[in-house]
Amino acid sequence: MFDTIFVKVELPLTDELKSLNLDWKNVDFQTKSLENCLSTYTINEEGRLIAFNDAWWEENTLKRDPEPVDCRGKISFYNYMENLEGYDWGVDFDAYFSYGKLDKIELTNVDKTSVEEREEREARWEQANLKESSTLSYRLRRTLRKIPGWSKSLRVVGNAFRRAGEILYMAIVRWS
Repeated sequence: MFDTIFVKVELPLTDELKSLNLDWKNVDFQTKSLENCLSTYTINEEGRLIAFNDAWWEENTLKRDPEPVDCRGKISFYNYMENLEGYDWGVDFDAYFSYGKLDKIELTNVDKTSVEEREEREARWEQANLKESSTLSYRLRRTLRKIPGWSKSLRVVGNAFRRAGEILYMAIVRWS
């Protein structure tokens, strides 16, 4: 799982990223550097990390009281955006905090891929998937998985063969 983070301070963007028709202050980035509980955070205009009470397991999620987080260290966050001006964009940032205050944000990676290249890759994947799904072994596995208790029965039989092999091995070792 991941958390969502919004960044309200100025991001260090390349000229190419700045030229995109995008409001970066409303882009929802993902991060795995925090709790990974589908929570929402914001780096506000003052450079503070703010958490919102909207975690999926909490009962009162509509309250959304902002709560400052005393963050120290690095938070990595990223986003993947499809079909912006003919390209797919992957951007990664690192934000550095000390004593709950933002020190700096660095742009660590920018991936720019043409939409045609992604569509070709997806078509190749779909072709390989269709080829795999047409094999006899795939259809047999798919059919057997529908039988209740099949996988447990297979595990029991496999464990029985393993134990029989161990007993046979020990008998051979003792007799030799």
